[in-house]
Amino acid sequence: GVPENAELRPQLDRTDRAVIVGTGNVALDCARILLSSIDDLAKTDITDQALDILRQSRIRHVTLVGRRGPMQVSFTIKELRELTKLTGVQSRLNQEDFNRIDQNMIDKLERPRKRLTELLLKTVQAKHSNEKVAERCWYLKFWRRPKQFNGKTTVESIDFEHTQPVANRSFSEENLPVQQNQT
Repeated sequence: GVPENAELRPQLDRTDRAVIVGTGNVALDCARILLSSIDDLAKTDITDQALDILRQSRIRHVTLVGRRGPMQVSFTIKELRELTKLTGVQSRLNQEDFNRIDQNMIDKLERPRKRLTELLLKTVQAKHSNEKVAERCWYLKFWRRPKQFNGKTTVESIDFEHTQPVANRSFSEENLPVQQNQT
């Protein structure tokens, strides 16, 4: 929808999966648009050109990949809430990514980060209590960073390098690469 990108024609009709590298507001907005129904998008200010491309989309699964963990995501509770409330869309988060987070850690967080972390935990728990199969879903993968993009003319796969947390005194975590690859 940006005028300087009017010629951009993403090929969303070639696959049913998309990978978005990043865990910020823009990443969640992109996932939300890719997974939203055309009827819902038509009610927004999205451009006709973008809507036409999305009508042809086969994308049903969107994976957001972050180099850090759930305590360091850059999106806000508003973007997460919008994504979790999409009709016919299921979240798929890995419980193991949240095992290191305890109530003591949550209690020490600033209010916005605390609310966001609590919603992430609620989303993980809801996923495990309701294992229904949805037509569309989104995944949130942590502790990975792109190592290599593969494909001749388009990206066909991505090799990820695992990162690992190194805790410090302030609950923020730095990353060190681990020599494991995952496509």
